[in-house]
Amino acid sequence: MGQYVDLLNTFEQVYNQAPMGIVLTSIKGDIIKVNQAFSDLLGYSNQEVEGLSYKDISFPVDFAENDKLIREVVEGQCSYFHLEKRYVRKDKTMFWASLHVSFVQGNAGSDSYLICHVIDISEKKTVELQLVEREKMFRLITNHAQEIIYITKLDGTCEFISPSVFDLLGYRPEEMIGKSNSEHYHPDDLKRLKQNDFSKDGILRYRLRHKNGQYLWFETTYEIVGELPEDKRILAIGREITDRWRSESNLREAQKIAKLGSWEYYFNTKEVWLSDQASEILELDNQTGLLKSADLLEGVHLKDRDLLLDAVENASEGNVIEHVCSFANKYLYLRAVASGDKLSGTVQDITERKHAELKLVETIERYTSLKHYNHDAIFSFDLTGKIENTNPAACRLMLLPIESLRGLNISAFIGEPNWNLIRNGEMELAEQGIHKIYRSDDTTVEVLATIAPIVVHDQKVGYFLIAKDITEQKKLMFSKEVAERANEAKSDFIAMVSHEIRTPLNGVIGMADLLLDKQTLQPDDKACIEMIRSSGELLLKIVNDNLDISRIEAGKIDLEENLFSISDVVSRTVELLTPKAHSKNIELSVSFGPQLTDLVIGDATRLRQVLTNLIGNAVKFTDIGGVKVNVTQLKEINNITCIQFEIVDTGVGIPRDQADHIFEPYVQLTNSSKSQGTGLGLSISKNLVGLMGGDIWVDATPGGGATFGFTACFKKMEKD
Repeated sequence: MGQYVDLLNTFEQVYNQAPMGIVLTSIKGDIIKVNQAFSDLLGYSNQEVEGLSYKDISFPVDFAENDKLIREVVEGQCSYFHLEKRYVRKDKTMFWASLHVSFVQGNAGSDSYLICHVIDISEKKTVELQLVEREKMFRLITNHAQEIIYITKLDGTCEFISPSVFDLLGYRPEEMIGKSNSEHYHPDDLKRLKQNDFSKDGILRYRLRHKNGQYLWFETTYEIVGELPEDKRILAIGREITDRWRSESNLREAQKIAKLGSWEYYFNTKEVWLSDQASEILELDNQTGLLKSADLLEGVHLKDRDLLLDAVENASEGNVIEHVCSFANKYLYLRAVASGDKLSGTVQDITERKHAELKLVETIERYTSLKHYNHDAIFSFDLTGKIENTNPAACRLMLLPIESLRGLNISAFIGEPNWNLIRNGEMELAEQGIHKIYRSDDTTVEVLATIAPIVVHDQKVGYFLIAKDITEQKKLMFSKEVAERANEAKSDFIAMVSHEIRTPLNGVIGMADLLLDKQTLQPDDKACIEMIRSSGELLLKIVNDNLDISRIEAGKIDLEENLFSISDVVSRTVELLTPKAHSKNIELSVSFGPQLTDLVIGDATRLRQVLTNLIGNAVKFTDIGGVKVNVTQLKEINNITCIQFEIVDTGVGIPRDQADHIFEPYVQLTNSSKSQGTGLGLSISKNLVGLMGGDIWVDATPGGGATFGFTACFKKMEKD
């Protein structure tokens, strides 16, 4: 008996201390006894809840299920039952509980009853209900979504796909689940997708093959779900954008043709988003589309940078910005509107247009400068003859300002007949007819006229008249003619006098030679006759030089064309001057270069005259050392050969200030006591060399000798 009492106490302790609610009810559901845990769940005291029916504390919706299960357990259909149901607390709030009910059959004379175990499962039930609700919502969305919703493993194997796949791609879900998506991608897109990093969420665009074989464009937003590596999946929503893609492609193509791109500037982050076309315009390799504004500004020209920054910083809501700036080697037209926290705009490459504008401005400026600074008078007038514009030279010519000339008819200044010729398109006749311009003071100015049509868009809209004032030119031409006639008269006089003087001079020299041949002459007489002959020869040389220079000036010297030997002419000239060189104890030598064209056609006499002049001068001004003549072959063009002659001496040289004038007529070395004659030799030589198609020069330094060189061109002898 004592042991029985201990067990009762133990069970009583377990009953009262149990963390779950324990309830003893009749088979009708009346509450007989409860433990403290159950009372706490309901917010009642034990005394308040005992005597109540289970229906007093249960949610009404659960009555039917509760009564049914009690009936089954009492009738012996089962020994216990489990039920999740809702209880109502004393404060009328509700909670979910897990109810376990066991039937206890009473002994003879005692009633049967039910033992109930109640566990609060509100949190668990809330989660379950939320999951169920989410499941319902997911099913509702996937069953009615226009987009394709699908879940795949990381390897691309499809685990779920929404029914909308049938409407969009022609496949039923069961045809897709369990298979890899890769077999449906366009081959070009598949290569790109394989390189994509699917460890991060993102957006993709690609083509999927419809069941009929046609490819459609899709845009898919995807997200990685699952915590553990083995649970990770890709949840994606794909929408068909074929029409949008075509529109965007057309837009991109139009933007590409128009060199137009779009961009957005975010005030907070100071970042700039660029479209693909905008990146292409700026020649930027932009993968993300986002760039720091500071990086972009580096490419903007300094003169435009501050203006652009001011425009952006001062942009207000709805304010439109229009700005042209130079970026790198391009000209860009930026247009944007401020909205909220950003600027949205377009960028257009206007480089070609800007260059055309600059070229046009440059052309206009060139035309304006040409017209403004032109010394000739320029008039522009329309088809009726009304003057539209003039330049300053025209104002000076007409003695009127531009404002007074505008609107007047050109016929008042050039004469009506000449204007009629211009109007009828006979501009050449008008040019020949306009010899003078009538001025505002009733005076005239002699002019040389040029007329040109003004053509705009292939249509004649007016004329230009360019009038050159030739008053001063005519005066100069008259003076020139007078001077030329005087010079011609002088040349004729010198030629005539020289010719007349040469005859008696030759007689004087001849008679002197005859007297010198006499053996009876006394030494004093012979010296006097030698002086007469020497003076006569010098005077004859002066006369010949003057005669030559006058002929040259008059253009009356013509070169002969005879076959001769270059080496023979040079050698004979050197041989003729050798005695004079030996008398001064200096050496006179000649050198012929290789491959020299020796036989040529030309004037041997004039070549000998030039060589005699230059070699004779070299011998005359050299006291120590010698004189060397170098003859070398130059170029040959067609049937013409050019030869260079150099006379190198070790004489007194030529002062620097006289070297540049040495070939001018009547110029002699002022610091040399040996200068004799007219000073015409080198001038004559220069003119003769010019007639032979060559050049002449001198390279000399004081005390360091001199090198006179010249070239001459001759015809080559034709071979049989």
